[in-house]
Amino acid sequence: MAVEVWDDEGRRRFGAEGELRLHAGFPSMPIGFWNDPEGPPHAGGGRNIWKPTSHVSWDLATWRLCNADRRRRIVIHGRSDATLNPQGVRIGTADIYKIVEAQPEVEEALAIAQQLDGVERIILFVKMRFGSRLNDALSAHIKQQLREQASPRHVRH
Repeated sequence: MAVEVWDDEGRRRFGAEGELRLHAGFPSMPIGFWNDPEGPPHAGGGRNIWKPTSHVSWDLATWRLCNADRRRRIVIHGRSDATLNPQGVRIGTADIYKIVEAQPEVEEALAIAQQLDGVERIILFVKMRFGSRLNDALSAHIKQQLREQASPRHVRH
């Protein structure tokens, strides 16, 4: 498949994390089956095609060179668009990550849902850059940024 990894500025990346993107069409339905002379039930196969529109898969990925055989590999790190649903409010984790990871002190973030006594809440983990510490002032700043740039529902009151 014709895939690439792109950064937030729309540049192709190699060796750095970014969004996995499809940049050429591919059939998403079989054009035939083994040992089936009649062909697939949709008889014409290949009509359901992803168009080459630089479709974003919403997977965080990195192109890397494999040392063993010197071939390129894509490492999929996980979804960048997971949706949490605390108390019926749909919150996209990608929105959280974009805001939190824009803070110079934060290297990476992870938002998860936790069920406790029938109530779902979001827990945010942050990995700080070397030499930085999470303190009350930075925590308050991150909450304020989430309120302003996303919504008040992104932050527990």
